[in-house]
Amino acid sequence: MQNALTTWASYPTTLAMAAFETAYIASLIIGGGLMFVSTFLGSDADADIEFGDVDADFDLDVDADADIPHDPSAMSLAAWFSMQFVVYFLAAFGLIGVVLTYMSDASTMFVAIVAIIVGIAVGQTAHHTFRYLKQSGSDSAPTTADFHARPARVTMMVQPSQRGEVAVMVRGRERFVPARPKHPDQSFNVGDAVVIVCYEAGTADIISKEEHDFVANKPIGESS
Repeated sequence: MQNALTTWASYPTTLAMAAFETAYIASLIIGGGLMFVSTFLGSDADADIEFGDVDADFDLDVDADADIPHDPSAMSLAAWFSMQFVVYFLAAFGLIGVVLTYMSDASTMFVAIVAIIVGIAVGQTAHHTFRYLKQSGSDSAPTTADFHARPARVTMMVQPSQRGEVAVMVRGRERFVPARPKHPDQSFNVGDAVVIVCYEAGTADIISKEEHDFVANKPIGESS
């Protein structure tokens, strides 16, 4: 009877250990596999994964997703999260988990905590390294004129009393810059299409795309 009770008491712990071991191995295979693909098949690699009747197209771009942002954009998701972060987090999380699980007597919870912490640290290091390399590897820095009359989208709410942020394509790259409304009575929500009419001191003055099109009497197009 005592043995049966002991077995049942340890059952949740056994399940947790099995679940974590599976997660470590799967993460190591997926993260390590994607790192291998990106390393040996070029900087841009596409993987087509099929699960039964479900097809998933996965694009891995080892370049940074955006420039290192101005202060307002530090709160945006792109400042901390990217495909590079996911790949390197999975690889590091899986590697640490597998090593500590099979080569040490550490508890399941200790191994999980260490694997998560190391995964986050490695993922963030890779994410910010790629962002820095892309910024420093740019052929030339954009000028104020490059932002003029550029279509953009709002990534942080823009209000008369508070600056927000817009994403704009400049010289083939998406950049995140602080923004304020050109007209003091206007506000813009995340996702709104806008146009930059002035850019100075690192801040863009924006109007709605509708207003720009009305004034210009024609839709704005992408310019090089």
